[in-house]
Amino acid sequence: MSPLRVLLVEDDPIIRRAMRRLLAIDFEDLELTEAGTVAEALARVDEEPFDLVLLDLGLPDGSGLDAIAPMRARQPGLPILVVSSQPESQYAEPCRRAGAVDFLAKDQVPESLAGVIRRIRGL
Repeated sequence: MSPLRVLLVEDDPIIRRAMRRLLAIDFEDLELTEAGTVAEALARVDEEPFDLVLLDLGLPDGSGLDAIAPMRARQPGLPILVVSSQPESQYAEPCRRAGAVDFLAKDQVPESLAGVIRRIRGL
């Protein structure tokens, strides 16, 4: 089976490290690329194909919400999972309308991330 290629878009290094560890536990064959800004994420999507994007909404150079459509334009069909500390009740639907496949609150990540990724990827 080919590796799971994930782009993690998160500006907080502590959260990036925690996400990297969680992903490594649940996905043995993982290729993780990291980006800390919208601009860096879009450049990464231009450079290489990904199986999944984990996208924070609060980034230093803009909202992750505004990055969803350009990412999907660059790689049509690219699944984007928004992982945010913003309230799900307020942001989940706008993210889905923009093209995200799902929304996961950061406080749900430890218990839910692997399951949500498997569901998205059909694993």
